[in-house]
Amino acid sequence: MQTIDAQLETPLVGEDPIAAWRRIVGGSERLIGIELVKKSKRTRVYRLVLEGRSAGVIAKRCREKVAVLERAVYTQILDRGALPAPAYYGFGADPITVDEHAYYWVFMEDLGGRRHDPSSESERKRLAHWLGKLHALTVDATSAQFGDVPLRHLEYYRTLLEEASSGLRALAVNRPLPLSIQDVLNGAVRTLGR
Repeated sequence: MQTIDAQLETPLVGEDPIAAWRRIVGGSERLIGIELVKKSKRTRVYRLVLEGRSAGVIAKRCREKVAVLERAVYTQILDRGALPAPAYYGFGADPITVDEHAYYWVFMEDLGGRRHDPSSESERKRLAHWLGKLHALTVDATSAQFGDVPLRHLEYYRTLLEEASSGLRALAVNRPLPLSIQDVLNGAVRTLGR
């Protein structure tokens, strides 16, 4: 982790994350360290270590559509169900544009470096219960309740499933593939059908 005082010397992209944190959230803590956690074509995720905070802050700079959806999940779904979730601190536009898209910052609590262990039965159960509660919160959702969250009911997923199945069948029929690959594709279609 890069240890610095005050602000980044040169922002890596757009407005630097500490300036965005101060402008959007109003935080005035001294920056102790910053780390670039993820970098892709459209997104930058930083971990900010701020004086006086026991947990770090994740600062995510992403396109408007992604930021609006994340904010909606934190403020319209997770708050509603009292599910355990990282603290959500705020969201706001990045005034600096590097292409034709609008970019936004989303700030949330850093849960640290610990990751989910899929080999742990107890962790899998906890995650399954959490996801079940999350989905239960949206079963009777309406556009009015979750304005920024796209509603995806059974028909949406059924259409995706049918498109995937027909695409795999067409691939197996229209291309000269080895028998072993055709068997894999046909097995995938059967699995999707179940």
